[in-house]
Amino acid sequence: MRQVWLIAVAAVLVGTFSGCYESNVPMATSEKSTIDSKLVGLWRQVLDEEDKGGPTLLIVAKLNEREYVASWGQEDDDATLTRAYSVKVGDADIMNVQNIASDLDEERTYVFFKHKISADGLLVVQILNGNDDLLDDKEFATPAEFMDFMKKHVNEAGLFNEPITFKKNENLELRIAEREEE
Repeated sequence: MRQVWLIAVAAVLVGTFSGCYESNVPMATSEKSTIDSKLVGLWRQVLDEEDKGGPTLLIVAKLNEREYVASWGQEDDDATLTRAYSVKVGDADIMNVQNIASDLDEERTYVFFKHKISADGLLVVQILNGNDDLLDDKEFATPAEFMDFMKKHVNEAGLFNEPITFKKNENLELRIAEREEE
């Protein structure tokens, strides 16, 4: 069933995040993570001329003082539901993203995104590339082992996929809709 999570991510983000590295352990725990309020909101992918299909929509909400709830998908597709938290690896901010849509432990795996907000307010993300020679068939037993590896290799070419850019939709706010009683 682990494959279901990877397939869901790949299917929803068609080519955008292809070749993602999936792990049973996070890169680090959320103990030292903090919330960046600039990440919270609704983001829409900025498409290039060669991009096919509609834009990916990304929703990021604060879960607690250290973690986010994030969901993404295209307008007419199923969404992926995750919990996420960011850790520093050198100068890079890396989001540890865990599938929470399943109650089965083997499906609650992690993928990883390097992220930054540009000077003009765009969110730029790059997914950790599972097709890179450094990660091909590599499994980590502990978060500490994974972090040691990342500290050595975080700046190596090809470790992360091409950047994907999102623009924040300032006209929408995140809220829970109340149902009217009949």
